[in-house]
Amino acid sequence: MLTLSTGRLTSKTILLCIGLLLLVSVSSWGQSTYRQRDSLRTDGFRFGVELLWPLYTLSKPDQKQWEVMGDYSYDRHIGVLEIGQQFKRTNPGTDAGQLEVNGGYFRLGYEYNLLKNGDDVIFAGGRYGQATFVRTVSDLSVTSTYWGQTGKASVPDMMRTCGWLEAVIGAKVRLGWQLYLGLTARAGYRLYGNDFDGIAPNVVPGYGDALNNLNYNISYYLSFKIPTQTRAFIPEPKKGKK
Repeated sequence: MLTLSTGRLTSKTILLCIGLLLLVSVSSWGQSTYRQRDSLRTDGFRFGVELLWPLYTLSKPDQKQWEVMGDYSYDRHIGVLEIGQQFKRTNPGTDAGQLEVNGGYFRLGYEYNLLKNGDDVIFAGGRYGQATFVRTVSDLSVTSTYWGQTGKASVPDMMRTCGWLEAVIGAKVRLGWQLYLGLTARAGYRLYGNDFDGIAPNVVPGYGDALNNLNYNISYYLSFKIPTQTRAFIPEPKKGKK
């Protein structure tokens, strides 16, 4: 999951735009022609992993994140659970010290498939997210006005729980057999957990920028589906030209 800063055109913002264009393209492609398997829809469990963060943090020892997802689809209704863990370390300067955040998160939500037939999914829905994390500040410079000396100090670890709501849109495209590539674009609004005792964490795991009450994120998932039931649909006959 990549967090997007508002008000700036960054590579992550461009990535979101590309993802949304892909979403529109998949939607148009899925509705434009009738294929034989479009007359079937498969209920079942889907399990997958988020693709971008492991690749993004591969060469970054100060940032690590992983996320797994699971969902269950019943006709056009999909229940979703996403679970992950995130670590981030920053050292903005000698005087500011070193700031670390380490914690886990989950998102629980619902999606509605906008496509009537087939196993491809174009969805809209929502999530409730919650993260519990520890903020650590070390090597903080402290100057004594009496002795005129500078030393190093640490701030006691702070544990916090943050919660937020998300509106989501996205797609899950069947690549072949029961393998899916998914895209989720989300806008999250923080509900609670923004009291940080004067030193804000550099990130809220699974949510994004700790200083923003509104964050935009995008995720790509590779998942595998275990079918439990197959539904058959009869496509409407095409109207001939008069």
